[in-house]
Parts: sequence; C-alpha cells; structure tokens
Amino acid sequence: MISHFLAIVENYKKNSCLCFAVCRPPSAGSSSGQTQPYYRFALHADELKKLENCTVVEGNLEIIWMFTSVSKDNYTDLVFPNLLEITGYLLLYRVDGLETIGQLFPNLRVIGGRWSFYDGLVLVLYENSDLVSLSLANVEYIGGDVLAMVNPQLCYIDNHVDWKRVISTGRDPITLENKKRAGCDLFDGCDGCKNCWDRKSCQPSK
Repeated sequence: MISHFLAIVENYKKNSCLCFAVCRPPSAGSSSGQTQPYYRFALHADELKKLENCTVVEGNLEIIWMFTSVSKDNYTDLVFPNLLEITGYLLLYRVDGLETIGQLFPNLRVIGGRWSFYDGLVLVLYENSDLVSLSLANVEYIGGDVLAMVNPQLCYIDNHVDWKRVISTGRDPITLENKKRAGCDLFDGCDGCKNCWDRKSCQPSK
C-alpha cells in the first residue's frame, strides 16, 4: 500500500507544476495529551491558508472551533489541491460551514496514522454542524480507525464507501448521532458505480 502511494506521489510530481513541500509543524502537546508535531487551526477559517504550499503535512492536522461568525462563504476560496498526505491524524471539531472535507483537500491520498488522536483513531469528525459527506475521492490509505459523531447532516459514512479498501485495521468507522439513515436515503446514492464518497465521486475499484 505505501509503495503504491509513493509511486502515486512521484507521478504527481512529474506531471504537475507544484513545488513538492513537506510541512513540518512544531512539536508540542496535542489534543491527545501526547507530545506530537501538529498544526492546529482554530476560530478563523483563513488560518488554513498556511497550508497553501504543503504537499505533505509531517504530523497531525487539527481544524477546530470554527463556529463563531463562520459560514459556507468562508470556505469558497479555501482549496488545497497540493496536499497529498497527512502523516499523523486529521481532526475536525466544531467546524461550521464546511460541507465536505474534499472541498478543502481534493487530492488527499493518505492519512498515515503515525500518531493517533486517541486509541488508534486517526480520522475524527465531531460536532460539525454542516458536514454532509467526506468526499475524499482520492484517499487510498487511512492508517488507523475512523470516528464520526454528532454530525447532524453527515451521510455517506455508514454506507456506500467500502472502508475495508482504505482503513488499515479493516474495521468500519465508529459512528453515532450523525444524520439518520432514513434521512440520507432520500438523496444519497452512487451515480454509475457500486461504491462512492458522494453521489458523483466514485470509489475506484481494486
């Protein structure tokens, strides 16, 4: 899996004009209480612009507490197509206005799980009021478990994605108090494929 990812990165570098930049956050305590390198972006969505030139975040990425005077408009111009890998974990906590993670990181391939947020969790989505789907169409490897809780609009998490293709533990996400399946069934589904991240983003078959 990792060798396959490295081949993807090399091909991406050869066929794009981006500068391949490894961003190393400072080493400090994280939400897990351990000493780990992490970027923490809080309160203001514009803070995310610091990721503009990153292709690899060598550490953890926390996007938290963006619920004061934050709306969908704040994310209109925040797209980071260069980012391919987060070597640690990814945390979204109380991020209002954001409908999909894919709109921020459309080409993200790997959430490596070198460090976990807590007890093996490397993708954590908690209390994000407007999150509708992950839409991580290019993700091929998640090096640990996934937790999604109290995201009242979130669909495409309990069905449609074949998680065993991407989660290293082989376990399905831990989910609780997201949008009820009956509500999701009114609009979700896959157009032209068996598995998908959202209606238009098919999950590649292997």
